Amino acid sequence: MRTLQLQGVIISKRDFGEQDKLFNIFTEKEGKIEIIAKNIRSGTSKRSSHMELFNHGTFFLYKSPTHYYLNQCQTIDEFQKLKSNLDTISAGYFAAEILDKLTPIADPHEDLFQLMVDFLRQLGEYPQKNPILLLTFKLQLLSKLGILPHDIECSKCGSKLAPATKYIPEEHSFYCEECIDRNGVTLSPSTIKLFYFLTRKHLSESIRIKSDHQLDLSLNELTMLTDLYLQDHLGRPMRVRI
Repeated sequence: MRTLQLQGVIISKRDFGEQDKLFNIFTEKEGKIEIIAKNIRSGTSKRSSHMELFNHGTFFLYKSPTHYYLNQCQTIDEFQKLKSNLDTISAGYFAAEILDKLTPIADPHEDLFQLMVDFLRQLGEYPQKNPILLLTFKLQLLSKLGILPHDIECSKCGSKLAPATKYIPEEHSFYCEECIDRNGVTLSPSTIKLFYFLTRKHLSESIRIKSDHQLDLSLNELTMLTDLYLQDHLGRPMRVRI
């Protein structure tokens, strides 16, 4: 078996056998990998405190032809501020779950690794910005995976920033109200402008947006949009839970 050293974030864990655990870790260089930590549930393992959900660390591994095995690990950041607040814990779980479910094993995405680290860090530092940080994470994740379109425009006439644009889930398409008269998720011009800002700027820029009534309406519209895309790709509704 060869040895290797990878930096990553723990996005899921589950019991495996009597003394072991399986971890899904989103790494900087290899994408998502599954590792087996032998005897980590024995009660005497010094590695267990480093292998908590959301921990960002360096993992020293053995790789067999079929599995990764944990040898040692060093914590870079355990995001203690995030873990001291139920709302931010819930948002962290949600982000980790959709990252886990939307990405295959061994598909490198260094930008997604950095997005997850930035999200966890900002969430811990600015818990009051939880809603817009989580929305920005969802938008950027879906965009970087090619699930969300790069531009929002009417599929029929090509209009952008129409007085009202509707997303029709059954067709996975956007239309202006001039081209279609059907129920859908309505996006105002302000919402579309916010979409472009949140998908193109660094995640930390979202915390600078000042809250007002129009922003709340736009956040609700974009949340409905991202939830529909997630439901379509995951086969079930996804909701933040505590």
